[in-house]
Amino acid sequence: MSLLLTGFVILVLVWLLDLSAIASLGSAVALLIFLAISIGHLRIRKETGVNAVVLVFAILTVSITLVGFFVTTIDSSPSSLIAFAALLVLAIIVDTVWRAVRPEREHKNRELVS
Repeated sequence: MSLLLTGFVILVLVWLLDLSAIASLGSAVALLIFLAISIGHLRIRKETGVNAVVLVFAILTVSITLVGFFVTTIDSSPSSLIAFAALLVLAIIVDTVWRAVRPEREHKNRELVS
């Protein structure tokens, strides 16, 4: 199901946006993923033994890059920024619905990780 939804969203984006806007969205998503991973890693740094200074530097660097991306995108391609915001909202909605529909699976996964 999620693969079909992803394919549909990609088809709509290709239909609505030009190639540079799609590349811009890909860059923003990659930066957000790296930021989320770095923040998550900061939370478990004692378990992994990583230097917190390196993680904080990574978080700051990615955050500054994202701000620069958004400032540049607002000026050059506002449609990319609108599409990015729409995808972010859609992802949050899908995740919220998914968790509400399948709460027992989430609980089992948390027990396995702990």
